[in-house]
Amino acid sequence: MHNLKKEGVIPDINDLEFENKGVLNPGIMQKGNSVHVIYRAVRKGNHSTIGCAKLDGPLTVAQRDDKPLLVNP
Repeated sequence: MHNLKKEGVIPDINDLEFENKGVLNPGIMQKGNSVHVIYRAVRKGNHSTIGCAKLDGPLTVAQRDDKPLLVNP
């Protein structure tokens, strides 16, 4: 499971190839108790894509996509 600090909504870096260098610039939308997050994901070589996650409440990751939502061809 991934850990979030209550310092804003930015998921931690993990072993996923498309975000192994950094995650930043989150945008969020709350619907009921769910928080939907899209964020810039950076992989080694400074290649950026867009990642997506869903939180239950402010700190519990319910779903985090293992592939980027958006890729620049």
